[in-house]
Amino acid sequence: MLESQTAPVVLIVLLVSAILGVIVMRVFVARPSRTIVPLYAASLPIASAIDVPIPFPAPFNTMSSLLGAIAILTCTAHLLVHRRARIPSATAGIWALFLGWVCLTGFWALNPVSAFNTVLIASSLIVLMLIIAVLPLDVKDFDTIRLAVMISGLIVGLYAVFLQAAGARFPIHAVGGRFSLSADPEKTDPNILAASLLMPLGLALEQMILGVPKWWGHWRSRSLGTIIALFTTVAILFTASRGGLVSTLIIFAGTLFYCAKIPGGRRHVKRVLRNITVTLAGVVVAGLLTAYFFPRFSARIEARLVNPPIQRLLSVQADPSGRTEIWQAGTLACEDHCAVGVGLDNFADIYNEVYPFSGAKRNVGFNRVAHNLFLALAVETGLVGLTLFGVGIALEWAGLSNRRMMTLAPSLKPLMVGLLVANIFLSAVWFKYFWLVFTVIRAAEASVAPLADAEQDHLLPSQVRWSAYAADA
Repeated sequence: MLESQTAPVVLIVLLVSAILGVIVMRVFVARPSRTIVPLYAASLPIASAIDVPIPFPAPFNTMSSLLGAIAILTCTAHLLVHRRARIPSATAGIWALFLGWVCLTGFWALNPVSAFNTVLIASSLIVLMLIIAVLPLDVKDFDTIRLAVMISGLIVGLYAVFLQAAGARFPIHAVGGRFSLSADPEKTDPNILAASLLMPLGLALEQMILGVPKWWGHWRSRSLGTIIALFTTVAILFTASRGGLVSTLIIFAGTLFYCAKIPGGRRHVKRVLRNITVTLAGVVVAGLLTAYFFPRFSARIEARLVNPPIQRLLSVQADPSGRTEIWQAGTLACEDHCAVGVGLDNFADIYNEVYPFSGAKRNVGFNRVAHNLFLALAVETGLVGLTLFGVGIALEWAGLSNRRMMTLAPSLKPLMVGLLVANIFLSAVWFKYFWLVFTVIRAAEASVAPLADAEQDHLLPSQVRWSAYAADA
């Protein structure tokens, strides 16, 4: 009797779910750049730590992978249905060649299974970027994606501050006390988390300085950028990632520099520097007064904030990850295999073979990753892959140096530099946060294409956006 009663309910639920799914997909297909793509951008790095019950092996069983797959399908459907596309830049063509070579290395890989799995990841990341490159986007689309990326940094920052305010411990990841979204090392790593927060930080700093767009207003727009930049910086500090901290300083200095080069931007940079100086002086004075009049309260704050994340950043330690020994073995492997590479994601396999002959002074274990993006590419994809990657980066830099791109998004150049600096100590090239940067650059390229050169000779980025919004009104 019970089964006969629940059967109609299940059918109704399935029918309603199917109808809602069709409606949502129609909305996604109609305007993917303002729906699913921003949702995908906002979910990083949060969704990478969320498993979903889908019949796929890791790392394809996460929320971000599911959103990425939906984004690829809906963007492709949009192009097929509306038959509107733009000619992508030469940079997108180089990344397509790079992907082709990366896939080709799987045929001679030492471990074909590992190479095949990583090829699937690489293909999904770069294909999404290439699809965005041909979508006809406008400034509103770019602003929506941009805001979504910033929100991801705000969410992570708020979570880190909440853990501290509530007196809770950070998730223990390898070494306790470093902020991470999960204790599972296969999902999130403090160094990867810090690198994934660099893009929200750079975009928030730009908004803090210049303000965007029309419907936010000057004061609200800059206040939002300041809040996001503050919380994102706090989250990066709590990860205790030295590479993340160095990249943060590079992005901060570079964003100030390039924003000052925008016509009329120098006065905004001076205003921000003045406000930061006054704020820091106030914090120092407040800290000294608190330590003098309320020593116990000050000691509790110091115990929470300084130990252990900040203490790790300030202390001088030996290399706990064994990077020196890994790089030494990788260099030896490169002597014999850097012509065409040993295959994607096969650094650990060749490392196990050459490590006994590398002359390393200590044993740092087997199956180690490269801990260096450029060494990993050289060993796994050879000089061909490394050259294509270098050409792609050079073209990205040249494209970002274009006056239109500099006017629309001056933070993208220092952001790319900070990303590459962070990956000197990481080999996380096939992570979503890495290629999201270039995906956003493709969106920026598409949005500046319809704008006339004469419109941007004397305008700030916020004014360029305002003129575009007014044209659509």
